[in-house]
Order: sequence, then structure tokens, then C-alpha cells
Amino acid sequence: MVDGRNGLRGLIAIVAAVISMSTSVLGARAADSGDGGSGDGGIWSGVQTGTPPTSGGSDGKGCRWKVVEGLVDGEQRPIEREVNGIDHVLYSRACDSGTTVVWIPRVSARTLARQASSLVMARLPDPVFSMAPPVDANVVGVSSWFWIAASDWKPVVATAWVPSPSGVVWARTTATPVFIVHRTADATRPEERRHTTVCFGPGTTWRIELGDRSESDCSYRYRHSSSAWPGGVFPVEVSIVWSVEWTSNVATGGELPDQITSTSSWVVVEELQALVR
Repeated sequence: MVDGRNGLRGLIAIVAAVISMSTSVLGARAADSGDGGSGDGGIWSGVQTGTPPTSGGSDGKGCRWKVVEGLVDGEQRPIEREVNGIDHVLYSRACDSGTTVVWIPRVSARTLARQASSLVMARLPDPVFSMAPPVDANVVGVSSWFWIAASDWKPVVATAWVPSPSGVVWARTTATPVFIVHRTADATRPEERRHTTVCFGPGTTWRIELGDRSESDCSYRYRHSSSAWPGGVFPVEVSIVWSVEWTSNVATGGELPDQITSTSSWVVVEELQALVR
């Protein structure tokens, strides 16, 4: 997470990552329902996502969970088995409709956090940005503002959970938008390098009452006309860098790798001519 404790940790590395990324590389995807199946007289239940049960062994649907024990090597122990390298514990699930047995994976809170992180990454929106002047009317030497709508600048949250003998274990992952990276061409030849602007927050929405003299941290002042470029436009890419953290009801939580979402567009930049007498 970028903060003042360590001098905007990883800012240079993150900007470099944005420059090297293709648009919208979001990583793994996940469904919002958990996974499972049936077999061997029981039900296989994977990590569940969504709102976890609030107390005890209840699953929030009028059911109760209880670990199933049996004689193992002459001792009364929970019944366990391994599936795909993951230990599972056998539970009974008692509901109004009857009782079933369910194999539940034994996973750590951090593993649950990674599961929730996959769901969060699938939900991260691509940036929808605005500019003033608009993309088809920028002018050399005039500050071009860019911003993300405040309504879209909000955390994305997902929770993963599993039952346990002592109740539900859950981990919640939150991705929070931190800053914008704006990359644009601004040169007389297409092979010349791009220019990068980094700003914190969603930027300021330009309004007519702000006039032409107001300034924004999220802005760029073009030095060249785009007329010599293919189509008469400069390519532009806007990225949002998301700080990702997790917490749990059984662990202290921590940080996960930052995520980046990007979108590409174009701008027309004109050069106004003035006659001086």
C-alpha cells in the first residue's frame, strides 16, 4: 500500500509496471458462489464466497454445522481425508430439510484471503476517465485535466469463508484505489517516448465555474500538436493502482500485491496560431 511511512512505497516500481503492462491485466478470476460437488455418500464443499455466517456453526440459512468424529487408530478424532493435496474435515450439516455430511477444506486465513483476492480482481473496473478540454479538443500549452468519477472511486471488497469446529473462519480482501497513472504521447515522431503523470485520488472534476486559471494535480500540458501522428491523434493510457489488504476473524491480516487496471484512448491536440502585429 502506498503511504507516507515508507516514502510512497514502490511508486517507481509500480509506474514501471504500468508502463510494461498491457491493458487490463487482472490476473485470476473467480465465481461468487464457492465450489463443491457430491460423491462417496457425502458432499464436497470448497471455499465459499459472499457474506459469511454470523455466529456459531450456522451457515445463515437455518442450518447447523458440526464436525464428525470417529475412531481413528483407536482414538476419537475428526474424520479427515486429503483431496488434491488439501486436507478436508468431515462435517454434518443439519437443516430443516434433513442432515447431510460435508467435506470441508482445511485452509489458512491467508489462503482464504487469496481466494477472496481472486474475486476482487475479477470485479475491479477498468478506468472510465474524463478530460477537460474533451479528448477531441485539446490545445498545445493549455492544461488538460483528467479525472475518474468520484462515484467510481471506491473500494472493492470480497469475502471467503469455510466452517470450522469453532465456527466460521473468514477472510475479507479489500482493494482500494490509490492513484492514477496517465501515459500519453507528446512528440513530433511516434517513436519518441511517452510522458507519465502520476496523481493521487480520482482527480478534480472540471466545472465551468472553475474558469481557465484553476489548476489540478491530475493534468498534463501538451507541448506538441498531434497532427503528424497516424489519424491525427495521440494515444493515451490511464491506469488505476489499487492497494490490496486483507483481514480475518482469526488472523491479523496484511497486504497483498497491488493491482493495476488500465484503459486506452486517444486525444486530439491542436496548435492555435496567433497573428502578432
